[in-house]
Amino acid sequence: MFTLGGGVGGGIILGGQVFEGGIMGGSEVGHQVVRVNGRRCTCGRKGCLEAYVSVPALQRSAVMRA
Repeated sequence: MFTLGGGVGGGIILGGQVFEGGIMGGSEVGHQVVRVNGRRCTCGRKGCLEAYVSVPALQRSAVMRA
């Protein structure tokens, strides 16, 4: 399941249980890198999914193209 808004949220169910990962935020789907050395994300990394498809990112893209 994915949610889009100010960020990108999601959850992963494995074997009928919510997957939490081995470390805090193990299923932070919005912070998976989709483009190496891509756009700067609010988390400080580059290329996260959230930097491309969150509502603020889409609004910035629309303004840049206008």
